[in-house]
Amino acid sequence: MAGPEHLMVNVLEAADDVGLISLEDCKILLGIPASDTTNDAQLQMLIDQNSMVLAEMANRDTWAKEKVIETWECVGPVCCPDGSARIWLTRAPVKKSDIESVESPAGTVLDPAAYDVEERTGQIKFPRGASGQIVITYTGGYELPDEAPLPLQQAAGMLVRSFRTEAAREATVGSGVRMYAHKDSRIMYHSPKDLNGGGSSSSGVTASASETAIKNLLSKYTRYWI
Repeated sequence: MAGPEHLMVNVLEAADDVGLISLEDCKILLGIPASDTTNDAQLQMLIDQNSMVLAEMANRDTWAKEKVIETWECVGPVCCPDGSARIWLTRAPVKKSDIESVESPAGTVLDPAAYDVEERTGQIKFPRGASGQIVITYTGGYELPDEAPLPLQQAAGMLVRSFRTEAAREATVGSGVRMYAHKDSRIMYHSPKDLNGGGSSSSGVTASASETAIKNLLSKYTRYWI
């Protein structure tokens, strides 16, 4: 399988929404009444930020549906000894009907019968191999937040809840996540005490349990380069 060093991605149509969970559902998870809009802007910011954190944890650029053009190198028999070629597109899931064109080599458009698509994972396999570069223009990913799988929604909600818990702890004991706001800019950071391991042991256990749970939720959606 070709790795990231063999790939170039250009985004043709970027997503408008990158959050894995809707503001409404996140408020339900946090026990915030729908009528309370006091912190809606902060919650949406946390949803978007933590959704991108989860994407990085899963070795993805984004979860959101985007139109891209990907150029792959080294996907022939050298990478696939059985003579076939296979690649995993960066925006998954991918419907075959959403693949506009596959070129191999670049400039030569292949008949759709020349390749197979596993839509959930975004894997494309060329049973008869591929010649030179493979250039794929397609639309893939989730239409967020509505199409986000429930495990990913849960993981995003857990991260938002964790941040709010730490922020509340910071307000009472002077430790945890801090935020500095100036006009439209916000910077979030941990206090030196936390970075040096000065937090309480019970908080550390809770954080560890949450981290494990989130990793388990992500396991099915993580991209592995091999």
